[in-house]
Amino acid sequence: MENNNLQSEENQQNDLQRNQQNNTPPINVTFSGRGGNSMIGHILEVKKLIIMAIIVVAVAVIVVSIFNRDRGSMLNFSRMAERQVIVTETIITGFTEAQNLITMEAQLQHSIDIAERAGLFRLGTREQSFTFVGDGLFTTDLSGFHSDHLIIDSFRERIWVALERPVFYGVIVDFENTIIDDVATSFFGWGTITLAPEEFNELLRQAQLEMELLALQELYEESYAYTERAVTELINVVLAAAGIGGYSVYVTWR
Repeated sequence: MENNNLQSEENQQNDLQRNQQNNTPPINVTFSGRGGNSMIGHILEVKKLIIMAIIVVAVAVIVVSIFNRDRGSMLNFSRMAERQVIVTETIITGFTEAQNLITMEAQLQHSIDIAERAGLFRLGTREQSFTFVGDGLFTTDLSGFHSDHLIIDSFRERIWVALERPVFYGVIVDFENTIIDDVATSFFGWGTITLAPEEFNELLRQAQLEMELLALQELYEESYAYTERAVTELINVVLAAAGIGGYSVYVTWR
């Protein structure tokens, strides 16, 4: 009887435990994800830092390249400005030394025939021809030249100069090449022609005036091209003496 009671009690206890187990609310195990989110956040932060570092490096490279380019441009500009000053001073010095530059020389000549009555009862004639030869000179005045008359582009190596217009300087007679023909006489015109100094000087004066008129009428326009070439050559010479070359020269007129 006791055994049955004991077994009955054990069964009741077992039933009670099973009922408690069945009535116990389920235990829900959840993961807050805190550790996973922390890891993902850390990775994102690292990526952000890497991206920021790349951006900073890129910006730094750009800034350095711009600085170097600007620095190079400034150095080049400084060199060009310095060279421009040297070119300007060299040209002005050369022009000052040249002063009234002879830009064109043209050989001119003019003949004068003289005749006089001669011989018995002055029935004959004596004739003589004088051919005066001279150099007609054209000049341009460089003595008043200054920097306002000069434009220099050192980057493209070009020079513009504004010059005084050429003027006719005059005729210098070349007596060595002046021709005095022998006296031509008629049948009754024997003898020679003798000119007093003042008479010869008058012939010379007339010949010079005629040659000057010829130069102004026929050579003045041509003198512009000669003046341009002469001044360009002068600039190239003085610059070459200073160790500077390669400039193109353009001439304008004041």
